[in-house]
Amino acid sequence: MAESNFHWLTEFVQSYEGSGKVVKRGLDATPLVIRKHGIEPDEVVAFTCWRSRHKAITAFHFHPDFPDCDRLRYMEAHEDGNEILSAIIAKAETEKRHRLEAWNERAANVTGGVKRAMHMVVGAAILALLHGQLR
Repeated sequence: MAESNFHWLTEFVQSYEGSGKVVKRGLDATPLVIRKHGIEPDEVVAFTCWRSRHKAITAFHFHPDFPDCDRLRYMEAHEDGNEILSAIIAKAETEKRHRLEAWNERAANVTGGVKRAMHMVVGAAILALLHGQLR
């Protein structure tokens, strides 16, 4: 399942139903990250960012003492990235629905204007015909 060729990097793509794909990357945390976030030997820090419409990237920073054999299983079990992807997809669908509603409203306004114009033309034609027959 792992797609990377580096011993220090574990990478794979995990799909979630209805929300897209999350690229998951696992690597050893640097000393700076360990110090800044206070990562203990059995802890992990994950950072997620949105990549495209249906894709996010989550980087798992494992403490160097975290067992290598447990890393892939840990990454597969945690849905980091799915929540941000779900929120972005929901927002995009809401925006799409609003654009469609606005377009439908504009189309209805144009249709209403065309109907009124046609009523005026038909009314004018009927008046012209009646006026011609009354003479």
